[in-house]
Formats: sequence, structure tokens, C-alpha cells
Amino acid sequence: MRFSAANWLGLLLLLVVDTSASALTPSIQFFEASPVALSGSGHQVLLANVRTEQAYNSTALRFSSISALWDLDDRSYSFISDEDGTGNGFSFTDLSSDGTTVVGGTGFSRLNGGDSGAFRWRADSGFEQLEDVATDATTPLSYSGLRTSTDGTDVVGISHDGFRISTPRSSSTRRWNAAGNLEEPIEDPPNRSTILLAISDDGRSFAGFEQNETETGLGFVSTAIRWTEEGGTEQILPETLRALSSSASVLSGDGRVAFGRYRPDSPEFSRVFVEDAENGFIDLGHLLPNAFTAEFLAASEAGGIAVGNASYFGRNENTLELPTEAVLWNRVSGARSLAEILEGLGVNLKGARLSSAIDISADGTHILGRTSDGFAFIAIIPEPSPALLIGLGLAGLCATSNRFRKQHNSRG
Repeated sequence: MRFSAANWLGLLLLLVVDTSASALTPSIQFFEASPVALSGSGHQVLLANVRTEQAYNSTALRFSSISALWDLDDRSYSFISDEDGTGNGFSFTDLSSDGTTVVGGTGFSRLNGGDSGAFRWRADSGFEQLEDVATDATTPLSYSGLRTSTDGTDVVGISHDGFRISTPRSSSTRRWNAAGNLEEPIEDPPNRSTILLAISDDGRSFAGFEQNETETGLGFVSTAIRWTEEGGTEQILPETLRALSSSASVLSGDGRVAFGRYRPDSPEFSRVFVEDAENGFIDLGHLLPNAFTAEFLAASEAGGIAVGNASYFGRNENTLELPTEAVLWNRVSGARSLAEILEGLGVNLKGARLSSAIDISADGTHILGRTSDGFAFIAIIPEPSPALLIGLGLAGLCATSNRFRKQHNSRG
């Protein structure tokens, strides 16, 4: 058998990875559930639609919509339920970095008499309804994409007016503080709306997009932005880049690195980018060869590692969706298939196709994702030792990886 450079790199990683007591072993674990989010350490996993004998035998949880926190150390579930013992009707979207707080929205809720709304759940105190926006009965609000800061005190999400879906004002950003009260809304001029999709660990920096009404008034265009309370809005894409639309959906935990995608002013599909003050705007294309589009869904604390997926033309054998491939990107080696990385480290994927990576731990070693048949997985990739990196001329990666902590997206 002839070894390629990738084969040799995988073999070297196995031989040289630090074998100290704190070292991690390359591995993957699958769950009969839907993945939602990781804690900063990667040791707590938020899962939805949990399908286990333990879940179905629980007398307190009587519905199929079962969500739980999985602890990698204790190898046990903590089921999430409301005071009626069901947890039904809640859509979970994010887990705080410290693993104590879950946020999300409700399609119907026992907390507020059947109306939709946003909520926060803590292990020690249960569900808390977040302050809603006063509205008349003909324009009900629902919430999506809620994200939270490190300790769960700051929450950002998007409210949707279900009866006006074609104008910028149909969606708007809402922010909540530690008491669950709404912060002052962003002051947008007429015909513009600011949508924030990502939040830094300290809850002070955000990323997302602006919706600006077109000159004809028949639609709107989206422009990727950063936003802070102190500095307001800052556009991310260079002025010289011609783009039909753009959005920033991921922010590093320290708030310095933004990830997103844009649609070129050409027949081409969307391309992804990374941007920060030190390196500027970098166009990363479609991440993998032969992919026609891609997206980032989460990044490490310092933004040196990001995960997401790349899409291909074809047919997914299990769904009507286009086939996708889970991707891991870093500044040194660029983007690679997560499955190829794991197999190069000797991990048996048991025939599973890793379709998307949706979250990553603070240090970049734990990755949460989804298989093509809808199951969740968590993969562990140890940090390479300095000896290996120096030998490959990549010592800079090791120095950077020591600074990694968490952020994610999912969204995610």
C-alpha cells in the first residue's frame, strides 16, 4: 500500500500526540438524538428529540419531544422539562459556555398560556419566560436563533411577525439581560432592520446583517455587519467587493473574528469568509473541492478554528436535501473534511456520513455535529504535540491553539 502525504500526517499524529494524563484520545460517539449545542469545555452536550430507553421510561417525560444535557464525564443524561414534566413545545437553540443555561423559543408554551415566546432554562431554577414585546392579537411574535453569553446572563434572538414576512420590519433583534428584561431596541432608521445572529462570550459584541429596502421598495438586501452598543454598526465586507447579499452568522468567543457568507454579483453560489482586524477580510470560497456552497456554524474562542459544512450537487440517500459534508477549518491548513481528519487519526466512523459540524468547544478539541441520517455525534480531536508541529513547520498552530476557548451560531 502506498501512503499519501495525508496518510503519513495521520500516522504521525497518532504517534506523536501527547500521551500525558490530560491528553485526549481521538474518538467519535453517536446519539439517537438531534444535536443542538456544546458547552465551552465540550463536556456538556445539548440534545433534542432524545431517543433512548431511559428517556421513554421516564415517568416525568411523556412526549417524544424530549431534550436533555449529556455529560461526557458522567456519561449520563439530565432531562429538561417544565413544571408539568413534559418540556413539550420548546425549541432549544443554545447552551451557555459554562453549561448551566439553555435558551430557546416556544411554538406553544405552558409558561404563557399558549402564546409563543422566548425563554431561558437553568438547571437550578428551571424555566424563565423572557420579557415579550407588546403586540396586538393580529401580529403574533415568534422567536428563533436565540444565543447566549458565557454564563447565560445575556441573550440575543430574532422576533418574527408572522403576518408580514416580506418586509425588513417583519423581523427584528431582541436582547435580554440577566433579569430577563428586554434591553433598549436598536434604533434603526426607516426601511432598515438590524438582525443579530451571534454574540460574544462577554455579551458585548454581536454579528449579523442589516436589511435595507431596495430603491424600488419591492424587496430588501442584506449586508454583513458587526454591532456593539458603544460603536454601533460596522460593515464587514470590503467596499470594493460586489455582493448581492451577505451575512455574518458566527462570532469568536472573544468577539474579534467574524465568519459568514456572501452571494457574489455573478451566477456563482454563496462563498464563505472570515474577517478580523489583524488579517482583514479573507474569501474562503466553498471550503472543499467540488462543493458549490458552504457555511460556518461555530468557531473556537480565539477564532482560529471553525466548523460547518460544504454542499454538493446530488441526492442525499436519506432525505430530499442536497448532500453536505462536515468541515473543519483552521488558519494554518485551511478547510478539510472532518471525516477524513478522523479517519486519518484511526477513528472508525462505522459507516456514518458526517453531514454537518454545528458546534465546537473552546479549545477546538470537541466537535458536535449531525450525520446524514439525522443522528448526533461528538468527535474528539486532540491537539497535536509541539514536536509534531515543529517537525512539519507548523509550530504557530500549537501556539495559537493554546489560546482557544469557545463560541458558536447554531447556531448553533
